[in-house]
Amino acid sequence: MAIHTISLVLIRDDNGIQRPVYYVSKSLHEAKSVLRSADYSGRIAKWGTILEAFDINHMPHTSIKGQVLADLVAEFAKPSLEESAKGLHMGGKSIGVISCKELLIWKVYVDGAANQRGSGVGLVLVSPEGLTFEKSLRLGFLATNNEAEALLVGMDMVHKMGGKSVQMFSNSQLIVGQVVGTLEARDPRMQEYLTKVRYLQSKFNSFTLMHISRSRNTHADSLATLATSSIEGLPESFLLKTC
Repeated sequence: MAIHTISLVLIRDDNGIQRPVYYVSKSLHEAKSVLRSADYSGRIAKWGTILEAFDINHMPHTSIKGQVLADLVAEFAKPSLEESAKGLHMGGKSIGVISCKELLIWKVYVDGAANQRGSGVGLVLVSPEGLTFEKSLRLGFLATNNEAEALLVGMDMVHKMGGKSVQMFSNSQLIVGQVVGTLEARDPRMQEYLTKVRYLQSKFNSFTLMHISRSRNTHADSLATLATSSIEGLPESFLLKTC
């Protein structure tokens, strides 16, 4: 068996379009005798004589290979920005539109409450698909900071549900300021809370905490107040899902 092989494709130029040739001239059948010959130098000479009658252009294999790779990369490469197939026509010109892929962001509203009956937290979670989850949790221990507890519970819930990006909202300006770093946390107990917040924050690709007014956080506030209620039969924690 020979260690070298030869492959070729006959192509005809049809007004700039390359089309393969599926028929072979009778003269090329003489090539069979060339391939059977053991004299390699003689083969080349015979090939040259036979093929002189044809208009054959040589194309280096490297050029074909490079074009194939270029086509493959152009077809299957996934850029960081998704190029939209849509086009805008302005002033007779077509303008391509490039848009960033939208992040799947969770939104979480948190609040805490405490009275003589105990402590509780309320959370309203909104998924990227628009589903709303309401959680009212009665704390079974004496919490030093109900707002911080609510923040930790919300972060933990989103993480367990597979969320990677979250926007959190709290009406506690103190908690927001200490977490984002605009206010200093001098209390050792608050510093412990911040350590836990930083740990959970590292689980997300994107995390933001913003301050909102109490009037915009009444839903979470009501759930936190409900958690401290003395209503008989009320479980320590329950979760509601609404559309």
